[in-house]
Amino acid sequence: MKYNTAQDFWNKADIGRPDECWKWTASLTKDGYGSFKMNKQWMQSHRWATIFDGRDPTGKVVMHTCDNPACVNPAHLIIGTQQDNIKDMHNKGRYRSKQRKLSDIEIRAIRMSELSYVKIGQQFDISNNYAWKIKQRIAYKDVI
Repeated sequence: MKYNTAQDFWNKADIGRPDECWKWTASLTKDGYGSFKMNKQWMQSHRWATIFDGRDPTGKVVMHTCDNPACVNPAHLIIGTQQDNIKDMHNKGRYRSKQRKLSDIEIRAIRMSELSYVKIGQQFDISNNYAWKIKQRIAYKDVI
């Protein structure tokens, strides 16, 4: 099937109230971002949403203020630089370096958890020993 219009695009979104996330209902990447092909050009659906909203994301990144990768609500999408995106990830505790398995938010959740090390390990896909090291502040000393 060929998609060539904005209407074809919006037919693939579950459009709700203006303040809600509008979930992309078609193809998703392994990271949960929607994808859409129009006029032989594949692009992530949130990028198309900004175009249909009259904004040009060329050479920039499109960021979700809602942190929902499947959202295509233009009100939840801002255009910025990759540096803006990295700063946003750090500010929201979602940043993971290649050496880190867990985000700052996950580390804080482990430290506050009252579950056993076995249960924490299962929940976060880490070893019991690693869960212990995080709770004892041996691992991730930089996370407050």
